[in-house]
Amino acid sequence: MQFSGDIFYYQKDGRRVSQFHMSTGENLLVSVLNSINIRNSDRASLSKPCILFLDEIELALHPSSLKRLVSFLDEMSMLYNYAIYFSTHSIELISSISPENIFFLERYSDNSVEIINPCYPAYATRILYDHSGYDSIILVEDDLAKELITRLLRNNNLLNSRLVHVLPCGGYTNVIELAREVVSSNLVGKISSISIILDGDVKQDAKSYMHKHAIKNNIPLSYLPIESLEKYLKHTLHDRVDHKLFRKLNDLSIIHI
Repeated sequence: MQFSGDIFYYQKDGRRVSQFHMSTGENLLVSVLNSINIRNSDRASLSKPCILFLDEIELALHPSSLKRLVSFLDEMSMLYNYAIYFSTHSIELISSISPENIFFLERYSDNSVEIINPCYPAYATRILYDHSGYDSIILVEDDLAKELITRLLRNNNLLNSRLVHVLPCGGYTNVIELAREVVSSNLVGKISSISIILDGDVKQDAKSYMHKHAIKNNIPLSYLPIESLEKYLKHTLHDRVDHKLFRKLNDLSIIHI
């Protein structure tokens, strides 16, 4: 049996190291570079787009090498007009890829396939790991706010391609302090985006609290367009009774029973 094709070498300490003495990861890198070189040699013009498919490029590569490879491929795609697609099961790899460039292949029991794009890293790898984290974490004050935010996300189809966890923390100061701790300790890693949604009636109090305690971070902070539900119900059902709302809630409770 004879070997046909080019044998690659690299120079190290004045000596040549052949491809047959390279590691599996080094051989993979050589194969990728050779594939790009062959494709470029075959192309009549770089102005015409070219597609390159790579299968599981994370095999045998250290995470740091993998990041450098992805950066290199991104540079090559821009320089030589490539659309580069690679399959992967590595959350470390896709965590550095924007959701718009992630295509998740969902296979169903009838063997039909759906392509989900954009797709977020934790959603794409949710069946591969026991728990790969969340794509988005939203910190809110209480369970009522959690229910409201969750329904808004669901009704606006914002849960279709990402894993979102809405976490009630108990009061606006607790929310702000937990957010600060999450950021300072890198508690959730880099694949999860953190945001805060507070009740509308604490907007000034929250700003004063953050100013007083010199809390500065880049976490997105939003407010619900209403005051806390407890205060709203107390105001409309106790302090100044809204008869129509009272009757509606009362009728619903009777139907439920």
